[in-house]
This record gives sequence, C-alpha cells and structure tokens, in this order.
Amino acid sequence: MAREPQLCTVLANVVASEPAGFAPLRGRPLAAAQWHGRTTLPGTERCTIEGAAWPVARYSCAGAPLAVEEGDGVQGTFEALAADLDQCLDSPIWYPRTWERGSAFEFAMGERLQAWTDRSTSPPSQVVLKVQQDPDGSAYRVKLDVQSVP
Repeated sequence: MAREPQLCTVLANVVASEPAGFAPLRGRPLAAAQWHGRTTLPGTERCTIEGAAWPVARYSCAGAPLAVEEGDGVQGTFEALAADLDQCLDSPIWYPRTWERGSAFEFAMGERLQAWTDRSTSPPSQVVLKVQQDPDGSAYRVKLDVQSVP
C-alpha cells in the first residue's frame, strides 16, 4: 500500500497535537474557533480545525468532490483509505495507544462511516472515515476526522 507510510506518519503527527487542541497545526483563521489546517492528510485535499481546545477540537479533512454519478469511485476511495488506516493504526508506532476498529455503518444516499477508537485516553480519541454527500446533493466527499469522543 503506497500511501500507508505517509498516511501513518502524518496521522501520528495530527493525533499527537490533539491534546493541544491542534494549535500547532492551525493556519489562517476562518471564523471564531475555526482555522485552516496546515497539514493535509493523504487522500484529502483540505483540512480545517473546529473548536479552540481539547477535547472539543476536531481536525477534519475532506477529499475532492466526486459527482453523484461517480458513487462507485467514492466507495472505492473509502475502501482503500480504510485499508490504509487499518494497516497504520495496527502499527507498533502507536504504543501504548490501542486503536480498535468499530462496526461500519451505511446510511441512506450512499453515506458511510467507519471509526477507530483509542480508549487508552480519556476521553477516548477517534479517527473517523466518512463518505458524505454535499449539502446540495451534487457530489460526495470522503472525509477523515480526528476527534475526542464526547
């Protein structure tokens, strides 16, 4: 898997900044308690940080939009990124963290969600992979979030 080493390195850096509310990764402000993320996770094209402090801060990255007619393409992108995340989060670099893959959820309109949770932290940390339809219904995006579980 060509993306795995880069994905794992970048993801580890993002997760490491979570206790600081992702402050080291904040770029230009977008709104109150919202910034551009300076680090883009592989498989995505733009990232934002929402929330000023841990544990409410979330690092959210979105992939390129794929037209609704390309639904199979977005599902393939989701599956490939999920496989890369499985490989990365099962790596020894995370010790003493222990990432557990949860059940995948499929929603109406082709939306999907897969989460990996690390319960060694309090509150637990999560890496969440999603397929979401844009609000206007014209495209899908693969999204990857790093956040704490409320």
